[in-house]
Amino acid sequence: MSFRATSLSPNYVQALNLIDVEFDGKNQQEKAVRDAWKVLLDHFSNLPGENAWEKSTELTAKLLLVMGGALGYDFDEVHVKKGAYYPKHLVDVENEQHTLRRAVLALLDGQRKLPIAVFEDKFPDLLLKGDEKANLPASGK
Repeated sequence: MSFRATSLSPNYVQALNLIDVEFDGKNQQEKAVRDAWKVLLDHFSNLPGENAWEKSTELTAKLLLVMGGALGYDFDEVHVKKGAYYPKHLVDVENEQHTLRRAVLALLDGQRKLPIAVFEDKFPDLLLKGDEKANLPASGK
């Protein structure tokens, strides 16, 4: 439950992968947890396509509801889906990091170009007064 808003975090992935260890299926509730996990895992292995994100959210919510019930919690579906706090700023940072990573990988794979320009080292003497210009070395630096 604590990582449901950060589905790409390693902690979330690790928690999902521990379901088979924590819920051994010895009773009906634990079997229901494992069955819901199997459905979600199958979905994760076939992600590309329309509505994949929405279906992931639905299947994850179902899994968390079944897990909560097996552990004695009484969560409702709205709370499971929307009851987590994850600031927009963190979403933006995560999206920016993914954008930068993809751009660098595309550059390294030769799919993108890095524009490079050469500039002359001659700048106008806008800030120097007449006496100060006379004391400059011949190169103007």
